Amino acid sequence: RIIVAINAGYEIYNRISAATQPGQVRRGFHSTGTAGAIACAAACAKLRGLSENQIYNAMSIAAVQSGGLLVIAESGQCCKPLNPANAAAIGLFSASLAGRGVQAPSHPLESDKGWFHAMSDTVNETYITEGLGERFTVCDCYVKPYPSCRHTHGAIEAAQIIHRRITEEGKSLNSSSVSAIKVNIYKNAIDVAGRIKAPENDGDTKFSLHYAVASALLRGEFGFDELSISSLNEGVRSLIAKTELSEDNSLEDTAAGVRGTAVRVKLTDGSEYLETVLVPKGEAEKPFGRKDAGAKLAQCAEGFLSADAQRVLIEKVFSLDDGAFCGLSDYFKS
Repeated sequence: RIIVAINAGYEIYNRISAATQPGQVRRGFHSTGTAGAIACAAACAKLRGLSENQIYNAMSIAAVQSGGLLVIAESGQCCKPLNPANAAAIGLFSASLAGRGVQAPSHPLESDKGWFHAMSDTVNETYITEGLGERFTVCDCYVKPYPSCRHTHGAIEAAQIIHRRITEEGKSLNSSSVSAIKVNIYKNAIDVAGRIKAPENDGDTKFSLHYAVASALLRGEFGFDELSISSLNEGVRSLIAKTELSEDNSLEDTAAGVRGTAVRVKLTDGSEYLETVLVPKGEAEKPFGRKDAGAKLAQCAEGFLSADAQRVLIEKVFSLDDGAFCGLSDYFKS
């Protein structure tokens, strides 16, 4: 029942989001909050065993309440978790109301005063029904290996590869040995994560392509430590000043699943390094495995879960369909 409900939620979220993009982003909406509320209502209603009509009402009730602005990408990024949190709260509340017989608007999405009209100027409804019941979109979702905006991930991955190539050649890699960094990336990434050049606080570090590339190139990694403004030392600042973003929409093809980045680094000795990442790690085409999941869990759980508890958690999550999830709460009692 849990797996069915999760998939129901993902189907709703992915399909209505896809139907309204990129209009939602251009209007300044954060789909995690907007579509997320409707999807969460569907998942909760399904898990509660509600009827088809009640599930529909739950989604409609959630559509009435859904919201969330992308202004959190510009400043005040610590408010970003409010959008998924509200989506979860709205979804649960809406499923509860629907279960008690509350009747919601009949056409919450397609009405001229409905959710589609509010979210976007253009709606491609084929995304909603195409392959429905045959292809499960949860399999197309990505997992984030780095704790920053997804639009920075291709650049981080490319910068890490270049860092490795330079160091493996035995060359010096520091702020003085790099003369220029050029990042080619699609427009939407620049709009969301290209506005902040030098972060001024911890929140800014999640939404700065300049900082992400400079930090990943210099250190060869991008983890929780890099989210601290204290990581913005003079070496990183120097590389940020040498970083230029250029719009290249050939690097985005939604239908093909491409959201790419090309990073070119020029050293003071005249040598150049180019790395293009069309599909960042974590996408369906470059999926997370158990090892990747374990590494991310270890980062997130440091100081909270022992290594043994992490191992058990991974095993139980990967065997969820065998009913092995029961009793997991025992590991969190402390």
